[in-house]
Amino acid sequence: MINRLAILSILLFAGNIFFATSYSQIKKSYEFDFKEDILWLTNKEFKIFVSTKKGVYTLNNVQVLKTKNRPSIKLSPLGRELFSVGSFKISSFKVSDELNLINEINTDLNYELKKIISDKYGRNYFLLSDSGEIFAHKVGNEISKGEKIYDSGIIDFTWSANLGQVFAVSDQQILAIRDNKVQKSFKVSNPISSVHTFESLYKVALGHEDGSISLVDQNMEGEINEYKVSDSKITSIVSHPEDPHLFIGNSKGELYTFNTISKKILPLGKIHKADLKLEIIATYKYGDEKEFLISYGEDSKIAIWDITKFDPDFKLYVDKRIGQIKNKFFKRQKNEDEISYSKRTSLDVSSDYFNKSRQSIIDSIAGTKRRGQTKISMVNNGSVKVKVDPFREVIVNVGSNLDPSLLGVKELNYNINEINSFDISNVLLVNKENGNSYVYNPERDKRIMREEQEAISLAQEISRQEVILKNNLTEIVASLKEDGIINEVDLSVDSRLVKEKDSTGKEELNLKVSFLSKGVTAEIGAQTSDYGAGKYNLFDSPSAKTLMDFFIKSTEENLSGYLEEATRVTFKITGSTDKSRVNSKLPYDGEYGNFKNFPYYFQGSLDGVTIDKQKGILSNSELGFLRTYSVREFIENFTDVFDSTRNKYIHYSEESNLFGADQRKIKIELTIHEIDKLSALKKSDEYRLSDVDTEIPSSSKKINGYALIIGNEDYSSYQSNVSTSQNVPFASRDAESFKNYLVQMYGLPEENIILLINGTYGEISQNLSKFQNLMKFDGKNKQFIFYYSGHGMPHETTNNPYLMPVDISGYTVDQAISLNDLLKDFSIHDYKKCTLVIDACFSGASRSPEPLINLKGVGKWRIKKKPEGGSKKSYIDFDFVKSDNQIDYMNPNIGSKMILYSSSSGEETSLTDDKNQHGLFTYHFLKILKDNKGDISSKELFDLVKDRVGKKSILDFNKPQTPEILFGEKINFNSDYFLK
Repeated sequence: MINRLAILSILLFAGNIFFATSYSQIKKSYEFDFKEDILWLTNKEFKIFVSTKKGVYTLNNVQVLKTKNRPSIKLSPLGRELFSVGSFKISSFKVSDELNLINEINTDLNYELKKIISDKYGRNYFLLSDSGEIFAHKVGNEISKGEKIYDSGIIDFTWSANLGQVFAVSDQQILAIRDNKVQKSFKVSNPISSVHTFESLYKVALGHEDGSISLVDQNMEGEINEYKVSDSKITSIVSHPEDPHLFIGNSKGELYTFNTISKKILPLGKIHKADLKLEIIATYKYGDEKEFLISYGEDSKIAIWDITKFDPDFKLYVDKRIGQIKNKFFKRQKNEDEISYSKRTSLDVSSDYFNKSRQSIIDSIAGTKRRGQTKISMVNNGSVKVKVDPFREVIVNVGSNLDPSLLGVKELNYNINEINSFDISNVLLVNKENGNSYVYNPERDKRIMREEQEAISLAQEISRQEVILKNNLTEIVASLKEDGIINEVDLSVDSRLVKEKDSTGKEELNLKVSFLSKGVTAEIGAQTSDYGAGKYNLFDSPSAKTLMDFFIKSTEENLSGYLEEATRVTFKITGSTDKSRVNSKLPYDGEYGNFKNFPYYFQGSLDGVTIDKQKGILSNSELGFLRTYSVREFIENFTDVFDSTRNKYIHYSEESNLFGADQRKIKIELTIHEIDKLSALKKSDEYRLSDVDTEIPSSSKKINGYALIIGNEDYSSYQSNVSTSQNVPFASRDAESFKNYLVQMYGLPEENIILLINGTYGEISQNLSKFQNLMKFDGKNKQFIFYYSGHGMPHETTNNPYLMPVDISGYTVDQAISLNDLLKDFSIHDYKKCTLVIDACFSGASRSPEPLINLKGVGKWRIKKKPEGGSKKSYIDFDFVKSDNQIDYMNPNIGSKMILYSSSSGEETSLTDDKNQHGLFTYHFLKILKDNKGDISSKELFDLVKDRVGKKSILDFNKPQTPEILFGEKINFNSDYFLK
């Protein structure tokens, strides 16, 4: 019997079957009564079929299949076919406006089935019999006879889209079945009653006979986490489509929710007679979020529950928002030059901006949870309690007993805790009478982590590549328009970095480059260069053909370095049409072959398309799909750029709700997976902290002053002729750790420190000027500390030493920072003491695998000789003197209150300590400070550094490295502390 199918979405939103039953985050919105016990339910979004002993029905109780037995049914994941088992027959039906038989086979087995599942696209169906057997059937042009792939004892099974396999459970065992064979097994102690794959968490959820559930990693390794839910057998588990929640049913017909982060269990009561079964509806078309839970169990009713109000994983939500902010932040602004861009996106600026943005997002979410005003009350011992409902109270030390009414809240911040809730992380109270401030802010790790620095450097590099792509595209379009080849078209390119997880749950950093071609709204009568009506071939659209030519050309020229052999590449190709309907059959020439239930996404939802020459093109969704397949066919057959990569194609078709040429688009989103692992980009050793980076002690010698710290590591991102092997390993780490010692050991306020990571010439010059102005206007009785780690170079003709900004070539050394000039400029100011620490060599060699340039004719570097007859008041260049006598170290030409520690001398190389991930000199310098808690004289410090670095360089590298010292006449080298 064939009847026209009712459309569920009309029913769901007509409002004629509405219930207000509510349990906080879950609300029963609809209920349907079939007057017969429901045996099976299957759905694909709002397309729902139910089975009773009389046959198969739509949700509005229209019978679409009449049988004499109890039919078992499963709707294809694409929603286009219904698979049915019963009466010694296995059948497949086409689902459109009507239910039409496609294939049917007879079978000798009269399956009494417990469950039917399918693979991702409905090409293979798996049947679980009441006796625990598993049968597999292929469904294509015909239905295969089937293969028994497991004999007995299986209680439940489910499909894993992540791993492309079946998870089956017996009494106390999980089986992984792929290619119809058991690949792996895993034993558990608690008898199992049901199984579900929690794809977004990469977990397998097990229900147990005793009413508990377990979560197991999908790789079937590691520990099993078990949670008691109810006193009755678990019969069904499904996961929320977006949020970290499980819905659980038991044999008594009771429903529970389980928060996988907080581990909280919420019982919602008995909602069906027994043996509760659950399914999920989730659609996100046009940005309209609809999420429902379907329930049924041993009775005649189906309930549909609204589950849109559940809390998301707040940390994940904030990370996604910050990812969006970062992608926007790192876009090159209009008319922004390289120096301005590097300054705006520097580590300090960007990290500060992202931290503030993250805090703002967290505070705004927490603000939606808070109830009432902030309450301040006195406790004992000069402390007050700050309470904001519903968050945990915090205690703030105010030093004495105060009237709480005198205190006002100036700052209030939150963090996300381990149970997906919020805690107060920062409170700043102000005394309204005297202005005194009181702070609650638990100690935080202030280190700028290397991962953030590398992420910023990578984002900057991708932005530079995008500028090149945009400029190339602009030139191409302008030329083609001038030649009259294209007109009235909009072509664009965009790139972004995205952290995602692969199918195994491993986090990866992916580069996404999007190429877009769309028409523009033309004047009446004007011709456009987009697709003509009913056209789908790439060559029918000059603009789409231009985009493809540019895509191939730019990929070859700008991205081919990232396309290493076996690199995973995903093509997401979207074909968009406007609202103009296909009123009659459009011709399809069959050049791409026939498509039968071919998987694609329409309006963002997984679907299947069927097109052949006889059928033609009947809808915009089919037209949009063919436009995407034309692009795929071009990539596969007209270029060899992607021949060695592992390619995956995903087709999207979209229909706009607007008319016009500007709605007709082709978009290619190219995803290069694990971009940070490719050799075309800077490779970094596994990040680990050495002993000098942690547990930094506090010194009794606190200092007052300012510091300028520079760590220049990444030269290759700023100079096209410099490779990653010419970078300076761990220079940024050196700088960050040196800063941490000034803050944590010597108490130098963080706001008094200028930290530059990968400083360009403009940035270094600007901050040197700022540093000298501080010497000039606030130098009295203040200490000034200058630290540099990076490349140093001698001038090719004079051998004078230069510090190398990351954007200055080794062939133009005289454009870098002259160390002689720097010392001269520092020496003219009045301060208590100026300390310089330089971990660089000036021989033309370097601690990177390759030197910055291959110098010719450069001998021993020198800083100009002292004048004969001693020093003069005018400060000239200086030299390093090898001597153990203090008098020989003293050199008035450096400045009377200056002292300089240098990592090496003469033609030596400043080496890298790969084990501890620092420069060899910096590591031992910090190690000695740490061992002595900062309480060490300049002489003791230098003697130890010179001894240790000298020995290690010979023992570990078979190269000499001899640290040097230079200081002015007012420095008491033997007795003065390093910093005081």
